[in-house]
Amino acid sequence: SVAPSVSRPITVTAAVGASAGGVAKTSGAAGAARPPTRSLASGAGGIGPASPADVWLSASPRDEGGAVVALRVGGDLRVGGVDAALAAEAPLVGVSAKANAGGGAKVVGAPAIVAHGTGSVVAWSEKDRGGSRIRIGSVTREGEVVARDLGPGAMPALVELPDGDLLVALVVTPEGALGEAGARRISVVRLATDLAPRGSVLVVSPEGASAMQPSLALRADGRGVVAFVAADDATTGRVLATPIACDPGL
Repeated sequence: SVAPSVSRPITVTAAVGASAGGVAKTSGAAGAARPPTRSLASGAGGIGPASPADVWLSASPRDEGGAVVALRVGGDLRVGGVDAALAAEAPLVGVSAKANAGGGAKVVGAPAIVAHGTGSVVAWSEKDRGGSRIRIGSVTREGEVVARDLGPGAMPALVELPDGDLLVALVVTPEGALGEAGARRISVVRLATDLAPRGSVLVVSPEGASAMQPSLALRADGRGVVAFVAADDATTGRVLATPIACDPGL
């Protein structure tokens, strides 16, 4: 259902103006109105204070306006939504707590989220003494969570296919191979709307390069790319992209 091709190096260029404090200035028109900023969560909402280095955010737009948002603070993952005016629709749902009631695993890395139907689907990494695993869950606007384990992995990326299926890219590290050249590979798996895997897991990164940080993009016809960082050794790396094609309407 997903056909990979040969990975190709890509060059990313960008024209950036003067910057101060690590924030680049844009070339927008002088006097342009600043977009509104809204508070999605705060200590009063149960999130509590956290170091900026331990806060990760992912968002996905809705067709009807607004967006769904996944927020990781420390080892906790919460999901919510904003309307077209960027106002929070409801308190954030504690997805990791609902998915792992009584468990000791902690959420690590950045979550990935897409708007799906009237709710959302979020993928995340959990880590405990057994290593890192990928979890994926559907979240309704009413806060209902149905989660599934996708097996060992980290750094998930997520995109919705035109027919409503989902495509997940993740980093897989063979047991005992952490740190070895070529140990980290990028795999892709297609999921049905109920989050059950369709077909086999495909490896889309080349051998001999340690790959990480996958990103997915698809066109309406199901064709797209999986982009990722591939390190040839401890000091050099490349951005690679593997073209893929997904059969619609399976």
